[in-house]
Amino acid sequence: MQRSAVIHSLIRKAGNGQGHGASAEKINTATFAEKFCARHDVAPEKYEEVVLKRSLYPVARLLRPVLALKANYFAADREFIRGVGQLTLSGDFDSEAQDYLDHPTNRGFLRRVLKLRVSGRRLRRMVRDAFSESQI
Repeated sequence: MQRSAVIHSLIRKAGNGQGHGASAEKINTATFAEKFCARHDVAPEKYEEVVLKRSLYPVARLLRPVLALKANYFAADREFIRGVGQLTLSGDFDSEAQDYLDHPTNRGFLRRVLKLRVSGRRLRRMVRDAFSESQI
């Protein structure tokens, strides 16, 4: 049996409760983006745009069309959303969030004080909901 066939067989057994101590949630490698898209019936190519819209602070949501006039205003936010989208464990969120907060473009008045950016708390809640639902 080829190596990949053996791995797929083990994954199927784990999913059916036939594995040797392996649990389906440890083997489950679905990313946050995949879970989010499946849960909210979003096409994968729309993931970034939908998550951006849902995770912005309310004022940023209202001013989004104006802010988008500045080239790459939401670049750091989109980078954060893409990074979070690749997570396979909700516990890895903190590392992505810290990278986002440390991003050089997040040091300005508009983003820090007026919060015209993605809300880490909102995005964390979305990640937590997606991963907790899959473990039920």
